[in-house]
Amino acid sequence: ANTGAVIATNNPNERLAPASLTKLMLLYIAEQELAQGQIHLDDMVTVQPVAWATGGSRMFLKPGAQVAVRDLISGIIVDSGNDAAVTLALHIAGTQDAMVNLMNQQAAQLGMTNTHFSDVMGLPAPNHYSTAYDLGLLASAIVTQYPQYMSWYGQKWFSYNGIKQPNFNKLLFIYPYAQGLKTGSTSSAGFSLVSAAKMPNNTMQLVGVVLNTPSGDDSAADSKAL
Repeated sequence: ANTGAVIATNNPNERLAPASLTKLMLLYIAEQELAQGQIHLDDMVTVQPVAWATGGSRMFLKPGAQVAVRDLISGIIVDSGNDAAVTLALHIAGTQDAMVNLMNQQAAQLGMTNTHFSDVMGLPAPNHYSTAYDLGLLASAIVTQYPQYMSWYGQKWFSYNGIKQPNFNKLLFIYPYAQGLKTGSTSSAGFSLVSAAKMPNNTMQLVGVVLNTPSGDDSAADSKAL
């Protein structure tokens, strides 16, 4: 991640649906906003009905509830909450469309030339795609530019409103050097994982991208092998 050197690769530029790996870009922008003081971890955000009504995985937010930015971030990382992603996007950018524009601008700045986002959370949408190489660029930016936030991605569990959910990232449970980052899965996209790993007393920071495997166990095992 520190040098950009690619150690192993297979079909790195094949465009695929990123599913909830999309949320890594949302989180990257949130980290920028936090670092610049534009938003704060203790900001309380009101959950809009549109966020509550978003399908897929969720952290079980209730419309009209007040939730802290720090909890939204954990709900996005651990629960892959689409309700949390929409809520955070609205807090940062005002509308989902404005957030999508920010995400595509950031992708361009990072050199993600084979990536285009059409929504903020990764639900299937036309013209919504990325590649293993591009997602590796994004992961590298997250781990190298904002190391102060890396511990979030290693959370194995998150409890909110009396509901405790395990992290979908099974690599955290089978590989001692795993640091995170994010899973994604839909019926069309398969099971994918963007991971980060680092051994103690070793300066080499690694990121891995595995896309379109048959199961969450497969994406974790393949990431561990890499």
